[in-house]
This record gives sequence, C-alpha cells and structure tokens, in this order.
Amino acid sequence: MPGPKTPARTFQDLVVWRKAHELVLAVSVPANIAEGFRRRGKADKARYMNMAEASLEESPRSVGNEGRLVALRTERLFSAHGY
Repeated sequence: MPGPKTPARTFQDLVVWRKAHELVLAVSVPANIAEGFRRRGKADKARYMNMAEASLEESPRSVGNEGRLVALRTERLFSAHGY
C-alpha cells in the first residue's frame, strides 16, 4: 500500500494539472502545425510553426523525457523544412 502523499505546494504539483497540461500540448502543437501548413505566405507559415515550437518549449518542463523527445523530433522537422 502506498505511503501518505505530501500536500501540493504549487498547482504544478497537482496530478490533474499535469495531465490537463499534457492534453493541451498534445492538441496545441499539431493544431498550430496544421494551421501553418494551410497558410500561403512564408511569414504566416513561420508564425504558426513558431507557436507550435513555443508550445513544445513548455513540454520538457512539464511532461519529462517524452516531451524532450517530441521537442527534439519537431526541431529537426522544422529545420529540415527551413523553419
């Protein structure tokens, strides 16, 4: 049986917040990439890719190693396509 849990000191200590944040990132990043893909101008495309990248910047701090791996893969994808 697990031992007693320590009280949360910040909202980031709450499991429910971490799970919700993961869900938001999982939706936000691909949504921005899809929206940017539909744009015609390079500046517009870059703006949406930057928003997706900014969302990924949050993920390593909040979702651990999996977020770091996604961020690395996405950074390579952006670089390969000139963003």
